[in-house]
Amino acid sequence: MATVLLGFQFTVMLSPSASDGLPEGMDWVQGKRLAIGGNPTTVMQRSEQWNWFSLKRLCDDRQLKDPLIAYLGADGAFNVPQIARPWVESNEPVRLNWLWNDREGSIDWNRLQRFVAASDVVLTAPN
Repeated sequence: MATVLLGFQFTVMLSPSASDGLPEGMDWVQGKRLAIGGNPTTVMQRSEQWNWFSLKRLCDDRQLKDPLIAYLGADGAFNVPQIARPWVESNEPVRLNWLWNDREGSIDWNRLQRFVAASDVVLTAPN
């Protein structure tokens, strides 16, 4: 019985989903919430990893030492540890500022503009 269940679980995890694991009509935010709750088609599913080394090369090409990187949005690979990784691996300084998250309430656009103006690089999450 355990072998059958294990085989079924691997089949669910490895089988491609016609809608990336989201039921028809469900938007991205609802899908993320469902995935957190444990949608069986998305548990342990591979997620895209972004290559932040390209951003570091771009900063290096523009001679931005210790860049202040502001970012708006969040995702699995769009967070401080992921973005900072190339600088950490090179033992170089980098500063990151998350401009806003939904736990802060509504966006203060004036505050956000001040942070953007003071930043060397500004990133926004896709979607």
